[in-house]
Amino acid sequence: MTNSDKKHYILGYDGKLNRLYLVDKSFNIYTYSLLLSVVNYQSAILNEDIHGAEIYFKDIPQANYQKLAKFLEANDKKEMAFEITPD
Repeated sequence: MTNSDKKHYILGYDGKLNRLYLVDKSFNIYTYSLLLSVVNYQSAILNEDIHGAEIYFKDIPQANYQKLAKFLEANDKKEMAFEITPD
């Protein structure tokens, strides 16, 4: 069984470290970086709330802009993607 075949359960989220903690049935613990500002931004974009997205965008580190540009492009927001893409 591969890692992707296992079910993971949420243990919690540490907002200070921006880390999501998961556990599987064998009690292996997994941790992932998760910025709530990115999640909120993406949610606002999907809900067509451009003003709300702009509010969350100011809290997103520039290192995440490339990933967000790809997200925007995939969701038919090519002009917005062009504005934030670093290259």
